[in-house]
Amino acid sequence: MLEEKAKIFLADERGLNQLDWFRSYNTFNLPAGQAGFGKYCSEHKEPFGDLYVLNDDTLAAGKNLEMSVEKPTDIVLIPIVGAVEFNADNIGSKIVEAGQVLQYPANKNSAIGFTNPYENGLINFLQIWVKRDMEIDDPAVAIFSFDINENKNALVDLFPRTSNYKIGKYKGREEGSYKLSNADGGLFVFIIEGAFEVQGRLLHQRDGLALWNRVETDFEALSNDAIILLLEVQKKPEA
Repeated sequence: MLEEKAKIFLADERGLNQLDWFRSYNTFNLPAGQAGFGKYCSEHKEPFGDLYVLNDDTLAAGKNLEMSVEKPTDIVLIPIVGAVEFNADNIGSKIVEAGQVLQYPANKNSAIGFTNPYENGLINFLQIWVKRDMEIDDPAVAIFSFDINENKNALVDLFPRTSNYKIGKYKGREEGSYKLSNADGGLFVFIIEGAFEVQGRLLHQRDGLALWNRVETDFEALSNDAIILLLEVQKKPEA
C-alpha cells in the first residue's frame, strides 16, 4: 500500500494577476514566459501532474483577453457567472454559458482569446489547462451542457465521453465519493461554492486539494448549495 499524499491550495494564497478590466486568481504557478499570463510563481504551488493551469478569471464588460498556447493542451472553460465568448485561430468564436462547459484541444503555438459579450456586467469563469502528449490534426471546439440543479446531491459528468471530470451541487450534510478510473493517477478537488470536508480536510470556496496514492475519495457538504469540482489526472503527479 502506498502512503496517501495530499496538498491543500488555499484560496487566499493564490496568485493574483489584476488589471483595471481583468482579474485572475491562479491556483498553480503560471507557465514561465507564457504569453497572456502573469508571472505568479511560488515553490509551494507547482502544477498537479498534467493539470498545470486552474485560473479563476473575472473579465469586465466588452473586454477581450488574448493569449497563446505553447504546448499541446486541452483547454476547459467553465462559466460561473454569465457567458464567455471563446475564439481560436482556426475555429472562429463560440459562446459558452453558465451550465455549460467548453473543451478545446489546442495545438502548440495556437492563438486563443476570451471576450465578455455583455455591454454591462462582469463575467466569472474557470480556465483549466491540461497537458496533452500529441497534436490533433483538426482541433474543434466541443460544448456540453450539464444540470446540477436537477441532479442535486450527486456528481455529474462534465463531458459525455469521459467520467474523469465531474461537478456536483449538494445540500448540507450530504455525502459523496469518487473512485479513480486509473489507480496510478491523482485527483484534484476544487470548491466552487460553499464548504466541504474532503478526506477529513476542511475546504472553503475556491480552495483546492490535490490527492494522490488514493483510489477512492469521500466528501461531505458543510453548507447548502455547495458546489464541488473533481478533476482526475491520468499521469501520476510527482510526490
